[in-house]
Amino acid sequence: MKTRIVCSAFALALSVAVPVVQAQISIGPMAGVSIYTFTGSDAEIFDADLSTSKSSRVGFLGGAFAEFEFGNVLALEPQLLWVQKGAKYNVNLTDGTGSGSATVKLDYIQFPVLLKAEYRQAGKDFAPSLFAGPAVAFKTSCKITAEADGVSASDDCPSDTISSTDWSLIFGLGFEFKRFEFQARYDLGLSSVSQDSAVDIKNGGWGFTLGYGIPIK
Repeated sequence: MKTRIVCSAFALALSVAVPVVQAQISIGPMAGVSIYTFTGSDAEIFDADLSTSKSSRVGFLGGAFAEFEFGNVLALEPQLLWVQKGAKYNVNLTDGTGSGSATVKLDYIQFPVLLKAEYRQAGKDFAPSLFAGPAVAFKTSCKITAEADGVSASDDCPSDTISSTDWSLIFGLGFEFKRFEFQARYDLGLSSVSQDSAVDIKNGGWGFTLGYGIPIK
């Protein structure tokens, strides 16, 4: 029985390894802009004394990728990224006596694994693509900054309130020209940013990146 299990595992490993070995591989850097906000039923702030509006936190998205191309149609692209997520709230007192803003700044190391459907033509230097795949992110920092009447303050988020991991589904489209690739993606949050499972607040946002792939095989 043990021999059969070992042989089956070896065969499975070969079935995965052989296509990867035969793939055209390129690696390189990528960087761009992240535009995130909070989604979910608890993402809004309701208070009789406040008038609030939720907007996006604009930040940085960047890191590295590896692309494994299987012919002219399919490719697998794992990525290692630093992503700035979070949200911004604009706050006004209903009696008109004051206003301000507060920004929740959540930074993550994110690992997306994207399956790409590409359209390549022989002799052409460009190729459009569609992609989708899961991603897991690990929180590196969380800060809350506030500003009112020209005075600003910043502090770390309470350590027992924010989840250390963030699961999401990424999908979007890309366009390659020679070694350059532009990607536009949406990051759909699947898990709450709160450690309290009853609180429905998720990350959600857009990312726009430019990458440069260097063939290594």
